[in-house]
Amino acid sequence: MILIEELFARQILNSRGEPTVQVDLKLNDGSVVRSSVPSGKSRSSHEATELLDKDFGYYFGKGVTHAVTNINQIISPRLKKLDPTEQFQIDRILLELDGTPNKAHMGANAMLGVSMAVSKAAALLKAVPLYEQLNELFIKVPALDIHEEAIKLPPDITKPALPIPAFNLINGGAHADNTIVIEEYMVIPAGIERMADKIRAGAEIMHALKGILKKAGKSTNVGDEGGFAPSLESSIKPLEYIVEAVKQTNYALHNEVMYALDIAGAKVPEDFYDTILKDYPILSISDAYGEEDWERFSSLNQKYPDLFCTGDDITSTNVKRLYQAIKTDAVDCVTIKPNQVGTVTETLQFAKIAKDAGISLFASHRSGETNDMFIVDLAIAIGAKFLKGGAPNRGERVSKYNHLLEQAERFEA
Repeated sequence: MILIEELFARQILNSRGEPTVQVDLKLNDGSVVRSSVPSGKSRSSHEATELLDKDFGYYFGKGVTHAVTNINQIISPRLKKLDPTEQFQIDRILLELDGTPNKAHMGANAMLGVSMAVSKAAALLKAVPLYEQLNELFIKVPALDIHEEAIKLPPDITKPALPIPAFNLINGGAHADNTIVIEEYMVIPAGIERMADKIRAGAEIMHALKGILKKAGKSTNVGDEGGFAPSLESSIKPLEYIVEAVKQTNYALHNEVMYALDIAGAKVPEDFYDTILKDYPILSISDAYGEEDWERFSSLNQKYPDLFCTGDDITSTNVKRLYQAIKTDAVDCVTIKPNQVGTVTETLQFAKIAKDAGISLFASHRSGETNDMFIVDLAIAIGAKFLKGGAPNRGERVSKYNHLLEQAERFEA
């Protein structure tokens, strides 16, 4: 029987040049799989703990050698000779080893790196794409609804499906050194049928936007997620530039291309949402308010039923936060970020509870990324409506869109 031989972790750099965790999982037949963990800059206070060394003379306190040591010295010996197809059992062991409510002991970065590697090893053993292995887990994962009853989703809700990519073309907030308070201005080619054409649209609009910004005398330097990071005079101006780019590339607003914003709880004028939703084809607004502002989330969600009122910081891939969101009707879409919670099992449980409640899923990368494509396979596995991967620019973002293109061949043949 093929079992886990050992895990070996190392410290590598993410796309911001900051340390993160990489994990190699070796099976007793000699085969090896690898995972690496992303890191967010704009974080909710409810996210699981990213274990950092806090030695400010070493990588300014952002080293992850303690997390690496936890894997090599504590987790690896405990998982030796276990079956990697037993994802739920292994994730339970990780939670027991940690023993804290927010992964403060082992570190969510250590635990997720291991959990992801285990799912990849299972896919390798079964000779199936990673999304198929994750989908099998999604179907099987036990989860309870808000009434504490076991969830059983019908097959049409649990089948894998391609997400619609959301391209972050203008960066602001914590993701860029500019005057824009809103974190992400995205284009979503929701009305374009084939994945290759969706990604083509994102790339062409990005290149057109670059020319428009240059002509206007604005910076075309990019932010953490690959989108342009000019300093602009208002929160509306980025939308105006993107409208011009869409028109220049001959895509049809409303019918082919729509917009999405990630506000990240930034302060915007009182009438901002009413204004932009009247003037622009906006499909989703994420974190329109602060992470504890349940009442205003609920009001926005009820006022605009055709809008995906998306929760990110407010729900934090956290089941308890999701239950509250369901009870208050605060959101009709939630962001899925595995490193907010720390294991594959918990991520899948969150997604299952959301789907059972009729809430759509918005799978997401983080601003500090690696070339690991796990989030793409996860998005397909859980049938996420959208996938946020940044701009079609910078290697760690493009690798995900290229992987999505490759997987689309299986669905669109």
